This record gives sequence, structure tokens and C-alpha cells, in this order.
Amino acid sequence: PVRTFLTKTSPQTMTALYKNIPPSATISQIAEKNSRRRRFISLDASASRDPEGEQISYLWRFSDGKRYTSSRIRRSFTRDGRFGVILTIRDSLGAIITAKRVITVNSKRGTRLR
Repeated sequence: PVRTFLTKTSPQTMTALYKNIPPSATISQIAEKNSRRRRFISLDASASRDPEGEQISYLWRFSDGKRYTSSRIRRSFTRDGRFGVILTIRDSLGAIITAKRVITVNSKRGTRLR
């Protein structure tokens, strides 16, 4: 990776060799709501961080094929069951980390992240 360093009064560009530390991936449930026909869950990954301060991107992948790319998502389900979710966090230098969780959808007991 190339970084620009300020030395005295003039910037200099040099190649620096360093290990890119992967970001952290954090999934939390921020809300759930059930209606007669749909069950909703809101998930938040905004606590995920890159230790070097690089910008990160989000990719949510669900076991039924749905995908999302923002830090906070709202997902609906039309049937009860267990659904896997994988959150992939990538920093701007290419380091990645994943977090895997299961969402249990139950029209009588609610929708929960496990």
C-alpha cells in the first residue's frame, strides 16, 4: 500500500510495508415486529470497525439468497423457520472478516437473532 507522509513542510509519497489488520464484524438486533402475514427484524452492523481507520463495506447474505449492502438492514419473512445470515466486512485495502448468525422466525414467539 502507498501512503503519503508529511515530513517537515513537504509531503512525500513512499511505499510502506505493513500488515493490514482485518476489521471486526459485529451483528446486533435492534428491532423486531410481527404482523399477521410477515415477520420483521432489523439488524445493525455499525459497531463493526477497522482498527486502522480504513473505510469498510458491508455485505449481508441470507440462506434464502437475499443480499444487502448497508450497515443497517430491515428484513421481512413470510414463514416461520431458521435462516442463516453471514455478514462480511471488507476494508478498503481488501482485508475481510465474516460473522455468522441464525435468525429464528416464529409467529407466536417472535423473531430473534441467535
